[in-house]
Amino acid sequence: MAISGHGRRLLRQRAAGSGEGGSGEGSGAPDEEQQLRDQARLLNELFYSPSAVESDDASGPHPSREAAPSSAAGEADPPSPLLLHDLPLWRVQWAALPGNFEITHVHVPHYCAMFQRLFRGPRPHRFGHVYLPEGSKNLGNPEYALAPGTKAPLAGTLMEVLQAVRFSDGRLLILAVGVGRFRAVRETQEVPYCRATVELLLDAEEQQQFEGLALQAVESVRGGLDAGGGGGGGGEIPLTALMAAVPSAAREAAAVYCQAWLDYELSEARVEGAEGPAVIDGSRSGDAQVLGRRLAAIAGNEIMELPFFQALSSAAQEAAAGDAAAAAAAAGAAGNDASSGSGSGSGVLQQALATQRAVLRQTEAAAYMLATSAAARCVARHLVQHPDGAGSAGAAAAASAPRSAPPALNTASERGIATQAPEEVLEAEECLSSEPDSLAVALRLEAAVWREIAAVHGLASKLRERAAPLPEGLRCLQPWQLRACDAGGAAAAAAAAAAGGEGGQPGEGAEGAGASSGRPGAHPDYPALRRVQRLSFGVASLLANVSAAEGRQAWVEAGSTCARLRLGLAALRKHRQVLAAVVAVEGLGDLERKDARAESFILIIFLLLSDY
Repeated sequence: MAISGHGRRLLRQRAAGSGEGGSGEGSGAPDEEQQLRDQARLLNELFYSPSAVESDDASGPHPSREAAPSSAAGEADPPSPLLLHDLPLWRVQWAALPGNFEITHVHVPHYCAMFQRLFRGPRPHRFGHVYLPEGSKNLGNPEYALAPGTKAPLAGTLMEVLQAVRFSDGRLLILAVGVGRFRAVRETQEVPYCRATVELLLDAEEQQQFEGLALQAVESVRGGLDAGGGGGGGGEIPLTALMAAVPSAAREAAAVYCQAWLDYELSEARVEGAEGPAVIDGSRSGDAQVLGRRLAAIAGNEIMELPFFQALSSAAQEAAAGDAAAAAAAAGAAGNDASSGSGSGSGVLQQALATQRAVLRQTEAAAYMLATSAAARCVARHLVQHPDGAGSAGAAAAASAPRSAPPALNTASERGIATQAPEEVLEAEECLSSEPDSLAVALRLEAAVWREIAAVHGLASKLRERAAPLPEGLRCLQPWQLRACDAGGAAAAAAAAAAGGEGGQPGEGAEGAGASSGRPGAHPDYPALRRVQRLSFGVASLLANVSAAEGRQAWVEAGSTCARLRLGLAALRKHRQVLAAVVAVEGLGDLERKDARAESFILIIFLLLSDY
């Protein structure tokens, strides 16, 4: 490949620099082998860049900037917190989920170049994770182009890089976390890797939550126009034009509110990588070991833990220890009531709750204020664009116009992939599918999900002959009022499950055998919708019977929190049925007759063959 004069100058400039992208290279005179590696890496970046000038133009668009819920002035498209422009896409053969960590080993040259370009910009470093059936085999295949009507899924997960390490041969090890869902609206680059304009996807319940706020924004704007004489002398604004802005204002308010809470939820995950270079130099063993220890701590706990949980967990343990000591002292003291010392430790927990409550309420107030401003801006912008209430076409307008039909996602059913609906596994009254999706329905489904988790966890503990704790990223999502479970709750749920029952009441045993108030759940002031939304994604990562490909992609494509909770409830139920049969076959249950064992074995085979 012939290198242009610009490319040669660029190579000389970079080789003379002190470590690109904040990697920490260049602290001393590199040896000859390191120089060769650096030059090979730079050649690779030049080869895989869309153009050398564009790749290094600091004034050009950068996905990290555009991932923020604001747009630079002067863009051709209307500023919207729902649109991200020119987002780099990582198209691979598995799906990622919001709220989950993803540890990625990047070794393919064009994706190495993609991330190197990403890391040259400011934080947050964000990219799109898009499921591509069979992975790189279908890159460049027209049948899997990012367009409606193809075999390529258009729904993906927005990821944020928390930390990364670059090895001497150019490979990257990246720790990222899912921060939201999106759909590809328009592909802006196809080779050497995809970039696209994407629209953030909101759950139906999120939009519902802010429809009232959007109506208030309409009234506020309308009052301002009336006070100003009808909007500058152009006549009275039709009510249809005002009301047409409500759905888009609700969506934009929800998006800004979500981003504000996301900043809080990521605050502890970000802080570990906030100081120092964007990319750790893998040749520096000390820095690399720090990331290695962090990755080891994450292993087995794929779901991101919420910031308040460690403080509450430590306080709850201290409170439980204090109460136990006080109770023992009271019991040993002659003539003293055993409860006289109780509560001595609860003050520690109450203090921790109060401390976190202040932070959560401050976050809620700031998020709601931002949402209010976003709704008002959206209504005003809508009136400028559509003063007569008429709609318009185009990708930008599609993101801000009212929804008349679901967005094109190329879902599994549209791609001809056979799926099993939750209604085929659950009873109608369990699915609650006859009721419109809402927060109230989601909370009822949440209770049912925790009952199933309790039953599955109890059965799994019987098979292991020990009680294994649930991942802390999941435990921090348990409603606070359900956190104090009786010690036998999981065992009772497991016994009921093995006997074919439903497994206890909401909250029973959801933290496993031996659960107590020393294991807290979600803070009472953490928004209920955020809690159930994160649970709806977290359930998928808990189950081995949900594949990392089409299985998790169904969660990404689901348009509501309720829909994902139904998917999780159905998958948990199937998993429980198999575990109950295994418990019976292995003689760990109450079924001891040979014919019953044979029937259970047949049941296992049937479940495994019926798309388990």
